[in-house]
Amino acid sequence: MLTLINSAEVFAPQRLGRRDLLIADRRVAAVAEKISLHGDPVEVVDAAGKWLLPGFVDALTHPCGGGGEGGFGNRTGELDAADFVRAGVTAPVGALGTDSLARSLEVLYGKVMELRGRGLSAFMLCGSYRLPPVTLTGDVARDLMFIEPLIGAGEIAIADHRSSQPTAAELRRLAADIHLGGTLSGKRGTVLLHVGDGDGGLGLLEAALRDSDLPRRLFYPTHVNRNGKLLEQALDHVRRGGFADITVATTPEFIEQG
Repeated sequence: MLTLINSAEVFAPQRLGRRDLLIADRRVAAVAEKISLHGDPVEVVDAAGKWLLPGFVDALTHPCGGGGEGGFGNRTGELDAADFVRAGVTAPVGALGTDSLARSLEVLYGKVMELRGRGLSAFMLCGSYRLPPVTLTGDVARDLMFIEPLIGAGEIAIADHRSSQPTAAELRRLAADIHLGGTLSGKRGTVLLHVGDGDGGLGLLEAALRDSDLPRRLFYPTHVNRNGKLLEQALDHVRRGGFADITVATTPEFIEQG
């Protein structure tokens, strides 16, 4: 099956300008100012005036459902591949989040593999809000080593009343295990941190890195636009070689309140 997309404003991700794009067997076969096909059956899509972008990576999703805080009636349902595609996301990273009691990593793994079967480049994290982390093999390094779609741990909660109130030593040990598993498996290895509205902010992250040999890039705090002070801490973390995730806002001020 050939699909020819004509006259789109193409970003790859750099802006290429108006281009034609040919898809063959679900892969990009060619990008050029003009592509002409003769004698082959082809579906032609007129994309004049539209943007054509790569699929987005969403570093924190709950494909097997989220919520549940406040009772079972507050649980949210599973997400389907179409839900992600409608949002332009082709590489979702799944996590359990708050609830690792009524939901399991086995269910998350099954959902991630379902999404892969439907054409998405889906990944997952072991763990949840709590430490010690829940795993599939009994060891986070082993999870990274032997479970292909698993790329790290998270979302581990800090500065939040819902967290297990981890110490810097516990967070450092988790990061060390993730670093080992990532090194052995050829994956980057990520510790995704759910950061709440507590006064500690990213203080625990900094304490975990202090007097250690661990690379800062291991730690990936999310919800860092929750308040101005936390955002400034996250910017400093990024300037020093780390990564941070900004949650899509639901208020006019673009600051997460939840």
